[in-house]
Amino acid sequence: MKVKKMLCAALLILLVAAGLTAYEGDFYGDWVNVDPDTRGITRFGIVPSGSPGIAVVHAFGSCSPTDCDWGQEKLILYGASVVDKNYQFATAIYYKGYAQTIITMEYRDDGRIFLDYYTQFLDDSGRENYHAYDIYKKKSQEEKCPDLIVDKIYDPEWDANQKISRIKAVIVNIGNVKAGASIAQLIDPSTLDPSSGNPYDAYAKVPELAPGESYTVEFTLPYWVFNPDATLRVTADYKDQVSECDEKNNTALYDVIG
Repeated sequence: MKVKKMLCAALLILLVAAGLTAYEGDFYGDWVNVDPDTRGITRFGIVPSGSPGIAVVHAFGSCSPTDCDWGQEKLILYGASVVDKNYQFATAIYYKGYAQTIITMEYRDDGRIFLDYYTQFLDDSGRENYHAYDIYKKKSQEEKCPDLIVDKIYDPEWDANQKISRIKAVIVNIGNVKAGASIAQLIDPSTLDPSSGNPYDAYAKVPELAPGESYTVEFTLPYWVFNPDATLRVTADYKDQVSECDEKNNTALYDVIG
């Protein structure tokens, strides 16, 4: 019953997402994780099953010295309505005896698959159930996407007139196509805002960036950030407005002893 509830919840999340157009054949092929250091599913292949709306997925997990073979399972494809055959989503369930993993996929309009997996442990090991996600591209697919990173965080400066800290950071598009406008976020996890009880944060707009182009943003905080040390975290495209080659390299840390 718990597994069915998890699957229904995962499907609901997928089906309320913005509709895209994809076809069954778009799923077919060999897919590789854009993160070479992933500890989850490193790669998978999808082939037809012979039945409409159903394919077969063969997944491999991160193991040493070679990937673990998860085997083949049925992959159910989904459209956006009861008459929609333009499939954008898919699900599969892997049962390993000691655990069960529900996989949900979303085929994006940039030709990549966003994959979420929900693992439920069925033994008495005491391990907690967990969720993770990764992004995959086709082996034969040439990567054409933007990729925003925080290249540098400058030392904070104190503005005595305004009684604020000014923190500059450099956002760079290391991808090979233009990145749309986005918003960068700064968080000071060491200092709480008394009005909210949450860490102080600040935001800055980033314009469109061509491949290789950079932009320097400036954040302000209403206090001196060294107390006596400073720990600041800056994230490019923190709202995920830009579909990037790598969605996991957006954050940089400034950690300096005062």
